[in-house]
Amino acid sequence: VKVLWLNTWFDPPREREAALTLVHQGADVLTNHSGSPAVAQTAEELGVKLIAYQSDMSRFAPHAQLSAITHQWGDYYTRVANSVIAGTWKAQPVWGGMKDGFIALAPLNASVPADVAALVESRRVAIASGVFKPFSGKLVDNEGRVRLADGALDDHAIATMNWFVQGVAGSLPKP
Repeated sequence: VKVLWLNTWFDPPREREAALTLVHQGADVLTNHSGSPAVAQTAEELGVKLIAYQSDMSRFAPHAQLSAITHQWGDYYTRVANSVIAGTWKAQPVWGGMKDGFIALAPLNASVPADVAALVESRRVAIASGVFKPFSGKLVDNEGRVRLADGALDDHAIATMNWFVQGVAGSLPKP
């Protein structure tokens, strides 16, 4: 897994350039944490796969997108707006996942084999119910340090994670 940092949320030409760079380095699956469809469109154009993040990009990459991890803020924003109107709102950190309806998985592309689709659905249900913890077991960072010997990271450890897992090439930008 290779990571390229753009240090911006929205710059379609640079997003496309990063996608091209990764594909030319051998990447056959892309993802991104930026705000335009440039990476999805580039994946579609080049015939590589995409797992979109934040938004379902299937309309821009109907063949490339395998699925998308989407953020669903609408219900939360409605609750906050109603509590502000009612005078009951209090500032507090927000941390929610699939169980809370904050995160959803977009429909899988029809090209995903049935056995893989069944495994994805099984894991989705297990994650949403809290049975499966993705950040669990022995976790080693990409510099060889054991970050977790056993068990599972709690929400605080995940929210403050500042390291890449073994197998990820790259480093986090220094503040």
